[in-house]
Amino acid sequence: MADGWIWLHYIVPIRYGVAGLVTPAFHCPDDIPTSEMSNGEPGPCSTVSVVRNGAVQAGVRKSDFIDDFMGFTYDDIGFYIGILVLYAAAFALAKTILLRYVRHQSR
Repeated sequence: MADGWIWLHYIVPIRYGVAGLVTPAFHCPDDIPTSEMSNGEPGPCSTVSVVRNGAVQAGVRKSDFIDDFMGFTYDDIGFYIGILVLYAAAFALAKTILLRYVRHQSR
């Protein structure tokens, strides 16, 4: 993405909706020991193999991959929900103001 268009990444609400859905789905608590994680089995605490800088790195937790690759952290869930609520409130307020002050008929 071009540097001048990075603001669009932060203003589109789809980013926050995806973050709010993906982050809890792949969240693994930090207190789970590595020995309980299994490679290739389903579940949020399983590990995956990731290619970083041309080298394969095995044993990366899914939650760590989501945090590193997409920047979605589990601690920001409240922020993501708050942004989506603010978007809905802003559009409801805009609709109310437009219906009140903009007239589509002239008599």
